[in-house]
Amino acid sequence: MYIFILPAALGLIALLIRWWILRKRKKTTRRQYELKSAAYLKSKGYTHIRIGKGTKDGGRDLSARKNGQLHLCQCKMFSQKKVGVKDVRELFGVAQAQNAKAIFITTR
Repeated sequence: MYIFILPAALGLIALLIRWWILRKRKKTTRRQYELKSAAYLKSKGYTHIRIGKGTKDGGRDLSARKNGQLHLCQCKMFSQKKVGVKDVRELFGVAQAQNAKAIFITTR
């Protein structure tokens, strides 16, 4: 009987430790997430990276160039929620208006 209780107790302790660590972890702000996304684009060879102003950014958070072509990026901090069709259509419309070659939508 004690053989089965010990693994269950250890599993419960591991879950409590994970919960405590996740609770103490600092949350990433929207701006920090955009900066991380910009750094990733830079590491992939993108240049002229511009970060939006936050609000009223015209449906895009980042704009960057690669091989002289404009690419737009929308950064969503969703971890459980799915990106909706509305978000994709909005960014696609902005891309057409700005004559962008590609769009990206990033999530956590």
